[in-house]
Amino acid sequence: MPWVIDADGLNTLALEVQRLRHAKTPPVITPHPGEMARLTGKSSASVNADPVGNARSFALENHCHVVLKGARTVIATAEGKVFINPTGNPGMASGGMGDVLAGILAALLGQGFSPEDAMKLGVYLHGFVGDRVAAEKGQIGLIASDIIEGLPAGMRAFLYRNVQPEVSRQQLIDTSGGVAHAAALEPLTVPGDEHEVVVGVRNMGPGDLVPYAPPGATLPGTAAAATGRRASTRRSRC
Repeated sequence: MPWVIDADGLNTLALEVQRLRHAKTPPVITPHPGEMARLTGKSSASVNADPVGNARSFALENHCHVVLKGARTVIATAEGKVFINPTGNPGMASGGMGDVLAGILAALLGQGFSPEDAMKLGVYLHGFVGDRVAAEKGQIGLIASDIIEGLPAGMRAFLYRNVQPEVSRQQLIDTSGGVAHAAALEPLTVPGDEHEVVVGVRNMGPGDLVPYAPPGATLPGTAAAATGRRASTRRSRC
């Protein structure tokens, strides 16, 4: 049975992190940088300096799925795939927002979504609703109950949104920090590393992904190394 660990559950887990490796099913853990620092024995500054690396290595080493919350929440699966969420805003950095996210994830897992799909959809939807509410009310004073109240309308807007992928795909790439941010991406394999890094970005849903290879990397099925642009416009099977 899939399960989610959040808040004080993480603080308790930090005392015996090795128990994760013996769980019958990999749990989804949802730490913020401070909680991740306690789990890893590092400082919050160290976690923030490399959120992708910290989330991914922890997920692999401890056989769990990680949702490392932040300005751009990082999702790392127990298999080593990484996703960066594009939705959300600074107004959501308030008490209770993580509780709402944990509830959304648990609800999706309870409906039969795989952990990977539940994390991608749940984190994206959480921020998507937050952005809608902020556009209406403003970011200042945004509280967790605003997200809960906005979920029904937000889910309806998300399901029936008018996406224009041909326009979205033309957005420029930002490769700062060694991680590519584009309009939408699918899993890619970096030479020398068998794991996948995936980045999704605003204006498209968590399943609308197209290939991208950072400079020097070659996607499977492409003839030449990329030069910092999209490798193709083939749709992902995600």
